[in-house]
Amino acid sequence: PSPVNGLRVLFITLEFRTGSFSGNGVYAQSQARALAKSGHRVYVVCGSPAGRTHEGGAEGDQKNLIVTAVSVPRDTWGRLDAGCGWREFAVGAGEDVALVRAIAAFKPDVVLGVDWSSLPCAKSLSESVERLQLRGEDTGTGSPVIASPEDDQSEVTPEPEKNPHLIAPFVYSNLRVFTRSDSETHRLLEQNAVAAAHGVLALCVDDADFITNNLHPPGLAVMPRVVLPPLREDVRLLATEVRRTENDANRTYLTCVVRLSPEKEPERFVSLVAELNRRGVFAKHAVVPVLCASTDGAYADGIRTAFGEAAEGTEGLVINEFLDAHGLRSLYTKTILNFHPCAKDAYGMTIVEAGAFSAP
Repeated sequence: PSPVNGLRVLFITLEFRTGSFSGNGVYAQSQARALAKSGHRVYVVCGSPAGRTHEGGAEGDQKNLIVTAVSVPRDTWGRLDAGCGWREFAVGAGEDVALVRAIAAFKPDVVLGVDWSSLPCAKSLSESVERLQLRGEDTGTGSPVIASPEDDQSEVTPEPEKNPHLIAPFVYSNLRVFTRSDSETHRLLEQNAVAAAHGVLALCVDDADFITNNLHPPGLAVMPRVVLPPLREDVRLLATEVRRTENDANRTYLTCVVRLSPEKEPERFVSLVAELNRRGVFAKHAVVPVLCASTDGAYADGIRTAFGEAAEGTEGLVINEFLDAHGLRSLYTKTILNFHPCAKDAYGMTIVEAGAFSAP
């Protein structure tokens, strides 16, 4: 049962508010704020690209939500796979004396970690807190027991590590299963997180089944639970201000809002745009194809190029910036149809968000 005054949740996520670039950061913010609003005390430890100013402390008017950011190299920012700054995130957290003291004083009841990169940080903080407790206020100069970027570059231990010593029970929130697209690099990283967890959360049944069949160490009884992403509060509040009746005439966009990566299958949208353009639909009905394309990389560049070719002769738009709630409102109140290209998707947040603004 939960404590009368709510749980003390140590919430670890590489991506949160500063420099947010994907659905992981958006959903992490939504979860943390919702937990705090429900009466739990939440301490967020997150990453931040080097050189970016981050205002620590209480989050807005939610005094029971505290955020501390750990600097990671700028050249690793913008990605959440094994090439992200997970080592620097873990080492930096464990070496931040003020942060370690704050976590020791916070005395979390549970650690909620977003994706596999949260576990090394949780281990690093736990080891530093233990040293602090053994030495009083003197944390010493020893570094957390974790590989640094200058050490051997092996990605993981040979076998999943069962039951690592952590400051509190670890709940693994698996927002994206990286082993699906890069098994060799990510399998043991994600297996380690599953093996360490007292609870595993997935965003859809398909992901839960994959974790059970491919990442679940033998002999462990913790099975994934599916928690579907809800409509986040900031979008809900903006959507209540919108009235569709007088805005129908302004809806001219055929919109696609997904991360430009293979599992999202944005090629389907490009193919649709090419076919509709061939049939003259855009010109006849004054519809504008719109591709949200904030993702970087060669694959994303290829999709942008293909979209430009498919939409040639139309008023097609490419939106390169990452849209916040206000940006989504502006987009979806002009959208006549939102096209979600992937056959299966753990998130599906943009479907709910578009629907909130009456865009089917």
